[in-house]
Amino acid sequence: MKKVLVTGYIRSGTTLLANFLNSQKGCLVYRDFLGETLISSDKLGIKSFLTELTDRQKNIFLSELKARSCAIGCEAMNGLSKDFSNLKELHERALSALNKKNAYKIVGTKVTRLGEKLTTLIKETDLHVIYIYRDTRDVLLSAKNRFVGFNLIELILGLRKDLKSALSIESKKLLKLKFEDLILNTDSIVKQLADFLDVDISKDIRIAKDRETNWVNNSSFHDIDQLFDKKACFRWKNHRDSKEVKYCEILMGDLIQKIGYDIDMKSYRISDKLSAYKDLYIRRTKEVIKHFYRHVTKG
Repeated sequence: MKKVLVTGYIRSGTTLLANFLNSQKGCLVYRDFLGETLISSDKLGIKSFLTELTDRQKNIFLSELKARSCAIGCEAMNGLSKDFSNLKELHERALSALNKKNAYKIVGTKVTRLGEKLTTLIKETDLHVIYIYRDTRDVLLSAKNRFVGFNLIELILGLRKDLKSALSIESKKLLKLKFEDLILNTDSIVKQLADFLDVDISKDIRIAKDRETNWVNNSSFHDIDQLFDKKACFRWKNHRDSKEVKYCEILMGDLIQKIGYDIDMKSYRISDKLSAYKDLYIRRTKEVIKHFYRHVTKG
């Protein structure tokens, strides 16, 4: 059994990719059910997947995992006990529990926004990681449509951090894919996936599977008609004057070019740039104040 993790930043196509793989023969990829353990590890200050866990930490991780699994109707986690010593072993047991009857060659999950943790995960576990990324302008426009608490500067900072971390990693256990290539050059990407996972992958999937449920898309624009729909690509070109596109290009222009997307910075006035950098400065100043306050109150 090969253990797989699908990851990337939010609104970058991770759910599409995970559900597409979950629809393939011999593959089981459940999205999000291991995400809570990673979030909890951050809150508990656990930086390594090999850190020896306390009894309390084991209880917390196992409780989070079982609660999340119950919420998505996954009964396979019910039999898990505390016979693990670190996060690596917990993840291995959780994925093995999904494949209790050894019916699958590929078993995995999807977790977004791993950021710098991705480097440690690849180094310390045997997970094969597929990182999917998307034109950052489309990421921000999609996020604005999807989330009530949308914060443009916060998402730009998080997206930049996540991308830079993933792009800096060179490993045979990491496959980096463009969302737009998956949609527009499906044959080529399917071959890459098949070679990376060492399984047969069919592109002739019209309706994917979200766990056991039929699934086509979760577009925040609600205009997708098929699984690989070109309407999902480069929407930003119809929103060039939006704040999301302007701020993204001004604050992430270098990274946009680095990951292979076109950008024209000449059209921006000094006032546009000053506005973007002012909001960035305000956001970072707030973070410094919060950090200082936490430090002082702890003292």
